[in-house]
Amino acid sequence: TLGNAASHYAAAYGWIECLAPLSELAAENINPRNDWSNTPLSLALKWGRSGCAVFLLDRLGVDVNVEDRSGTTLLHSLVRAWIRGGGNNKTTLPWAVMRLLEQEEVDASKPSKETGRTVLHEIASDDEPVKQPAADLAATLIRRGADQLVRDDEGRSATDVALAKGHLQLAAMLLEAADHKDACPKGATLLHALAKQTETVNHVL
Repeated sequence: TLGNAASHYAAAYGWIECLAPLSELAAENINPRNDWSNTPLSLALKWGRSGCAVFLLDRLGVDVNVEDRSGTTLLHSLVRAWIRGGGNNKTTLPWAVMRLLEQEEVDASKPSKETGRTVLHEIASDDEPVKQPAADLAATLIRRGADQLVRDDEGRSATDVALAKGHLQLAAMLLEAADHKDACPKGATLLHALAKQTETVNHVL
């Protein structure tokens, strides 16, 4: 069974009529993990089972910051699948991400233990031009408290990565929203900050 509990199967297949009583029976452990460290909530969101996802998100004690085996949060893995065009259900990924971001407990700045990258790094690292939905997502993450100054294991912030990939509009948005004492010193314009950030990127690369 690869470590799956009955609630994992119910969530993955969208069997809410089975999930509800199972959750009542296992109220003390609403977050069972399988061999990949997925919880029922992880599977419901990844497979686009909206009814099960909403049910679980309303449950007291559900872990919205659950990490997989690589130390990547559920939010991060959903955003990665959305941005990269993957995932098991592409049509519901945007809904899953936004629904998760509605939860107060979600940590939008938590870096992956594997790479040190945050969700903003993930958006900034896309090799393709940043599309409007991704830019809107970045803006939502910033409003939700995502810290664009977090540096990954290579010492790069999301702004550094955006500049390295040529995503100038995204980099400008990240810098504009950043703490000014760190990103835009007093008396400096956004252009000065971009130039300084570019120097940092070139040095790191």
